[in-house]
Amino acid sequence: MGKKLAVAIVAIVAIAGLVAVSKILGDMRAAQLEDENAQPAVEENAAGNDAAVSETAAIGDTVVSETKECPRPPPAAPFPPVAQVTKVADGDRVSLDVKGIEFPDVFGRLGGDDFDIDPDNPACFPAVMEHVLDGPSRVNANLVAIAPAVFYEQIRPTPKFAPWNNDLSLTDTGYYAKLVGAFKAEGFQVMHTEQVSPGFYGTPEDWAMLDTMKQDPAWWDAWFDEWEKWVVPRAALAEANDVDVFVLVSWTDSTFRPDIYPDYDTRWRDIIAKVREVYSGDVGVILSNTAQESFTFADAVDVVVIGSFSGYQLNIQADGKKVISNRNNPTLAELTEAYEITFDQSEGRFPASLPVYYAIGAVSADGQAGSEDVEVIPTIDPDFEEQALYYEALFAALEDETWVDGLIIQRMDWFDQYERSAEVYWDETRSSSPRSKPAESIMTFWYSVT
Repeated sequence: MGKKLAVAIVAIVAIAGLVAVSKILGDMRAAQLEDENAQPAVEENAAGNDAAVSETAAIGDTVVSETKECPRPPPAAPFPPVAQVTKVADGDRVSLDVKGIEFPDVFGRLGGDDFDIDPDNPACFPAVMEHVLDGPSRVNANLVAIAPAVFYEQIRPTPKFAPWNNDLSLTDTGYYAKLVGAFKAEGFQVMHTEQVSPGFYGTPEDWAMLDTMKQDPAWWDAWFDEWEKWVVPRAALAEANDVDVFVLVSWTDSTFRPDIYPDYDTRWRDIIAKVREVYSGDVGVILSNTAQESFTFADAVDVVVIGSFSGYQLNIQADGKKVISNRNNPTLAELTEAYEITFDQSEGRFPASLPVYYAIGAVSADGQAGSEDVEVIPTIDPDFEEQALYYEALFAALEDETWVDGLIIQRMDWFDQYERSAEVYWDETRSSSPRSKPAESIMTFWYSVT
């Protein structure tokens, strides 16, 4: 703290043609492709295993033995050309207790048919996790976060929640134990956040109905009753697997309706008390920057996370006008100012003894555009330089925010290649993952000096 840091790094080297990432083990070595259409070669040990695995399974009284080869991840996709960006940091350095990443909230078939974090052959799980966890390891992270979802199966007249499947809701307790156990075995702290959605195929009409029902105090009474039924057993699951931080619900402040339902404070305190009966780790909430004045139960939690997702900085204003003048071509100075204002919005709002983490992301798409519609995704222009600029501005602004205790980057892909083998809604090519992209080197640098 107080130590001066004057560092100039060139995080992205100017390149004239496409570059293929052949292997990323911390140094992000790159090889020049001969032409635009060349494909990088598959290395023999891309997943750290080239041998067949013998698996014996008991089915009733019959023992079946079969030999399978554990799949390996596809080779990393090539980077497009990126202009040189020079970054300079100078000032008092913040010391972060938590340097985290959040994995995408899909927990099954992510890498195509050949490589998944929930492999068909359970014997392949260790090799998959070795590849998965190389990402947070090489950026010097010390915490990984997961955010399984539960869904509204009913909105009217009262809310009812139900999980979707293990891929989205992590309902398989055996798989949950394996996943969290793999994180813990590599020395990571683990944060589990519950989130709720109108449904995987939620329509604008669903959202409108939800907004209407939220105007009814009786509906909120039922909401808290139902959420307690869901979240307390989930906290018990987290306890059974030594999870370090359990977040009650994503965007907790969406339940703060003092004008409609002033009992929200009492209801949350009651739920927290029930959670603490089954869970001994830190209990947290996630808040936006805009509703923190209604957070009246700070004394009842152990940590607060402030969420600031991709695109938030685009609407930051100073002196009556937007700080970022051109969303498709922001400057480093504009972005840094926008992040500084973001931090200013929350500084001093919480007890000094309460740890505060930020969860922040920026997508690798021009103008911070984004979509989960598989027909829209291909129309969005990737912009790796823009994401890199957002990251440098974020860390430059964070440098002197000594009241911030942690940062969680939203979010890091499970795999090195940033493009899935098929068009799927969780494709990270244009999305927020820094993994295998130029922004990763910036994140690695800052996580090593904070």
